[in-house]
Amino acid sequence: MRLRLTMAVVLATLATRAMGATSYLPLNLSPELERRVERLLVLAGRPILARPIAVDTVLAALPAACRLDRALCRQVRRDLAAWLKPAALTEAGATVVATHGGRLPLPNQHGQAMDSTWQVYGSGYARFGDDILVNAGVVAYAGRTTPTGTIVSLGWSRAQLDLGYRDHWWSPLRDSSMLMSTEAPTMPSAT
Repeated sequence: MRLRLTMAVVLATLATRAMGATSYLPLNLSPELERRVERLLVLAGRPILARPIAVDTVLAALPAACRLDRALCRQVRRDLAAWLKPAALTEAGATVVATHGGRLPLPNQHGQAMDSTWQVYGSGYARFGDDILVNAGVVAYAGRTTPTGTIVSLGWSRAQLDLGYRDHWWSPLRDSSMLMSTEAPTMPSAT
């Protein structure tokens, strides 16, 4: 019965016209970009209690913050350019490490252990009108590959449905989370 009810809600949601799907900034931004985005949100009086931060949240904060710091606004607008295009590769990278460690997990690395000698990650998106956003992403390291960042987003004027492997960070803290973070591999979710 629950499955039928859930499927009915999802199908009804998909049948309605979506308006305004937004993408998210990655959890591990460069320290400079992360500092600029956080400063902008603080100047605009917007709390940062959960991550990832929606790009639309940052765009909505720009007018209030620009009255206080125009240079910061110019930098953030330039930084957000990759997330405002119809399609883009937003992240890509690889790491190779010479290690002498045990099986202890690395903090905030999606479950990667200290003895893992490599990591590959990447993400990109494509927008289909204003209503549908498809993100493709991957985090792979020795022993595990997870489609982290692979999400289909449907946006409405007051809500957005995200289905897939979206990271969640439910805490105002940066180096660890009180509730949920990137300590473990990303789980499938409907948000």
